[in-house]
Amino acid sequence: MEFRKIQFTGRSSYIISLPKKWVREHGLSQGDVVPLSINPDGSITIFPKEPREVSERKILTISREYSPDMAVRLVISAYIQGYDVLEIHL
Repeated sequence: MEFRKIQFTGRSSYIISLPKKWVREHGLSQGDVVPLSINPDGSITIFPKEPREVSERKILTISREYSPDMAVRLVISAYIQGYDVLEIHL
């Protein structure tokens, strides 16, 4: 985990610098706008790009051979991999 200091600028703004490596890896530069989300737990997530307009879809085929636990694991795995839409076939 990396730590950054909160700085006060102007009369009413606080800033935190972003790691140079992260900015470069995502093709960002000075003046770019990055979306952020304030999470229910109070944490903030900064996204390197504008949200995708095209969603990533994953089709899962669940057969009777799978246990209920295995089916749940497959769904969780697809979620963790970042798929926006899960289509489940039984």
